[in-house]
Amino acid sequence: MNWVNLNIDVIRGEEYIDAEPVSRATWISLMAWCCSQENGGVIKDARSWGDRKWQQLCGVTLAEVETMCLLYGFEEQNLVVNFYPIEQESKVQKNRASGKKGGRPRKIDASQALDTQGEKPCGLPVGSDSLKRNSNSNSNSNSNSNPSGGCGGVELFDETPAPKTPKTPKTKKAFVPPTREEFIQHAVETLPRRNPDWSPEQAYRCADNQFETYIDQDWHDGNGKKISNWKNKSITAMLYRKPHYFGSNRLEDLFDSPCKK
Repeated sequence: MNWVNLNIDVIRGEEYIDAEPVSRATWISLMAWCCSQENGGVIKDARSWGDRKWQQLCGVTLAEVETMCLLYGFEEQNLVVNFYPIEQESKVQKNRASGKKGGRPRKIDASQALDTQGEKPCGLPVGSDSLKRNSNSNSNSNSNSNPSGGCGGVELFDETPAPKTPKTPKTKKAFVPPTREEFIQHAVETLPRRNPDWSPEQAYRCADNQFETYIDQDWHDGNGKKISNWKNKSITAMLYRKPHYFGSNRLEDLFDSPCKK
């Protein structure tokens, strides 16, 4: 893609506002690189890149990429750039494939659209869309079908376009909040994979605390917006926190935690 398509809600979102100016600039540079490569917002095997390669390809340093941020982060060996315009990428690739096939079919010249077969002129232009010629009609049938003196072998028809059928509006799927067990299990499986500094026990305590926060806010984020995808929203919010805020990562401490329900 030769351009970056960003929704204004992303720029006004909690993740962008909470990020430092350097992290914002790094995110935009990473987004530009991903758009030029059309990689779906995932830079594969990026953890093995050196500082020089980051500077030459993406215009950022290794230290800037490794900075903890809600806009981007490592997932195993790959770097994931959040809010990548994957739908716009699909449209561009689809249009490119259609262009290779030749685009729209070539129009036929109006003078070649209809064969007059030697008929006498009837006062209407040859190839007109308002004519429908019947090549099997003879002079007798023409005189009977056109008693008012119309053109022989020509039948006029109405060109009024058919009324458009109104589109049925799409109904949004109602949001169903998860149970506490589903919420915590997703965090325990995802947080340590996104950031190895998190232990499953710390992820458990953090998820339990985050679940209570969403319950108190009636499943709205910090900006007052209704949460539609709780999995992505919760992981993004919890990655911004520090693991050591949630105590020891020893397994035996989990059962003594006051957050355990």
